[in-house]
Parts: sequence; structure tokens; C-alpha cells
Amino acid sequence: MPSLEYKRGGEKAAPIQMYNPGETAAQKPVLAKVKEDHYAVVDYGLGNVGVIVTGEGVVAVDSNTTTEAAAAILGEIGKITDKPVRYLILTHGHADHVGGAQAFRDRGAKIIAHEKVNIRLDRYRTFADYHARINGVQAGAGHFGQAAGADKWSSYAHADIEYAKEYTFELGGKTFRLIHGKGETDDATIVYVPEDRVLYSGDFIISVFPNIGNPNKVLRYEKEWAAALDRILSLKPETVVPGHGPVLSGDNIVPAIKAPRDALDYLYGESVKYINAGKDLDYIIENVRLPRELEESPYIKPVYGSREFTLRGIWRRYTGWYDQNPTNLCPAPKAEVSREIFSLIQSEDKVLEKAKALKAENKIQLALHIIDLLPEPGREALLLKAEILEELAEIWCESGSSSGLIGANPT
Repeated sequence: MPSLEYKRGGEKAAPIQMYNPGETAAQKPVLAKVKEDHYAVVDYGLGNVGVIVTGEGVVAVDSNTTTEAAAAILGEIGKITDKPVRYLILTHGHADHVGGAQAFRDRGAKIIAHEKVNIRLDRYRTFADYHARINGVQAGAGHFGQAAGADKWSSYAHADIEYAKEYTFELGGKTFRLIHGKGETDDATIVYVPEDRVLYSGDFIISVFPNIGNPNKVLRYEKEWAAALDRILSLKPETVVPGHGPVLSGDNIVPAIKAPRDALDYLYGESVKYINAGKDLDYIIENVRLPRELEESPYIKPVYGSREFTLRGIWRRYTGWYDQNPTNLCPAPKAEVSREIFSLIQSEDKVLEKAKALKAENKIQLALHIIDLLPEPGREALLLKAEILEELAEIWCESGSSSGLIGANPT
């Protein structure tokens, strides 16, 4: 995965790994020691995997995306200990964290998760074709092969042990505290081992901007996500293994947690203010900007989520889909509207000429809107739109953007 080097206090610090579902950087898993008895697989497949070795067996946190990837990780675990894997804890029900769970179960591990994980997996089975289509668009079908259909979702291993708010167990002299929270999902779990002060955060920490307002997925929880990050800070861990991105330790922990926490809190507060003042979504997106110190933070680059996605997600969650324009309450079919607009222009050449001019002026997003004025775009128009989208994707990948990347979380 690509990384971003940043500077703190005039000195170069460790690179921050940028989550990119379109890549698999490592060809085989590397089980890296992060603290005594604690290991992590990072930069392999999609989701990180935590491994804790105790006197009575191993506890794993998340399973990566596929049973093949999980089997490879289990093979690496066998190289550092001959103790059995007793438990697999799922931090939430997204495919990049649960897809390999059956491989752990086949080795005798009991699966522990929040009670809503099983509900989520049942929902994915119901909407399997939709998720397969969206996931293929976002990250390529190869990354989520096991999520291709209802039969694959039904094969995903459900939890053996479920909990509601908090769950604690002991194994081999170590305490495992499982704490429920909401953020990217409503079924998320924080795992904390207090004796060692090591915390496994799942996707509460992902090294880039939190994805609130995923364009193709269900609602997410900005206020609760911030509260969960506060809870993590209150535990004062010395090492944090996130759901995606590099392991955090030392001076990196607090700023890496505070940046997304402060950004979510700020955007929520500003949204509430303007919603109550009667402002519409367009006004909020145009006028609510993050403070400079957050805009420049290396911990929340808009590669995954973004400021705009968050504002849209908050609006949708608390106000519904209506944009305050009565025209859009019961709109005419889009195709009819496009035909009527085009009847005023009466020239595809003029539309393409204008789109090309805007592209040359680097107004590429506006150029896309102009092309969409065509009710039945021809080959030239479609090729131009594809060219503009590729250029836009390159800009987003290189520097982030106010809109973030559409390619978001797998489930």
C-alpha cells in the first residue's frame, strides 16, 4: 500500500499507510512482533490481524478477507508457537475482517463478536448480489471473491459467543476486555489487554479520514465514532493495532486518535448548527471547512472518507433525503429532464466543446456535469467522460480531495 511521509516538529516521522482496497502490497503475511506476546499482520490482503499468545493458547483479532489468506496467517502463527488458537475475536462484520473466520474455526477456535455481527452477515446474504456488484466496482472482484453471492455469504462463519455491551474473559494470565461501540458499523468491538496495555481498535482507527457517508452503503455513526475514540484515549494504551494501517505506539498514538475524533466532533457540531438554522446541504458543504490544523493532519487524509462525505452522511442521518428544493420531492424522470434541457442546446458538439474547455481549465468536476446534459451520450462523449474520471482518480490518489475517493469500504 502507498504511504505518506509526514513531518512533526521539523523532523520526518514514521510513514502513515494509506488504506487502498485496490492493492495487496504483500504476497505473503508477515507476523510482526509489536510487543511481548503481541503480534500483527499488516499490509497483507485488506484488514489487519492481531495475534496474542498466552500461556493457555492464542487469541486472534480479525481474520482477513478470505479463508486462503487466513490459512496463510495461521501458518505463520504456527511458526512462533505450538499452542492452539483458542479464540477469534471479530471487531466488526465487514468482509475484510470476517472473510477468513471459517479457517480459524476449522482449527478449533471459538468466534466471539458483538451480537449485531451475525445480523449483519444475514443482511449481506439477503443483498448478496448488490454487494457483489458494488464491491467489484469499488475494489475489484478479486479482493472479495468470497462475497460474490448468497451462497458465499452464508458460508461465512457466524459468532459462537455474542455479547451486547461489554464482555471480558481471561486466558493464560491475560485479560481480554471487549467493548462495543458504533462508528463505521453498529457492531464494532474494541479489544483491550490491560496487563500489556495493548489495544486492537478495529476500524475505529484506519490511518485516514473516517468514512462517514459512504456513497453506496448504509448509515454510519459520526458522533458515536468520536465517543469510541474518546474511550480508547481514556484507556491510555501503549500500543494500538488498528483495523488498517500501521501499528501505533509512543508519541503517534494520541495525535492519530485525536485527529479523527476532533474532525468528526467538529463536523457534527457545525452540521447541527446549520441544520437548526435552516440551511440546506449545499450550503453546509460549501461553508463548513475543517480548521487548518485538522486539514493538514497526516492522520486523516481524504483517501477513504472525507469532509464532504461526512457532511452528507450527517445530513442523511438526521434530516432524511430531501434537499429542501420542492422540485425534487416528486421529480420528473431524469431522462425526460435531460431531453428537455438538451432541446434548448440542440447540439452534442457544443456540449462536448464546453466540457473539453472546462477540462482544459482544470474544472474537471464541472466538465462531468456538462457531459451529463446529454440524454443519450455518444461514443465520443462516453470516452471523454471516462478520460475525465481517470484524471480525477489520479488527482485523488496523489493528493486526496475535498470529495474523497468513491472506492470505499468493502461492505
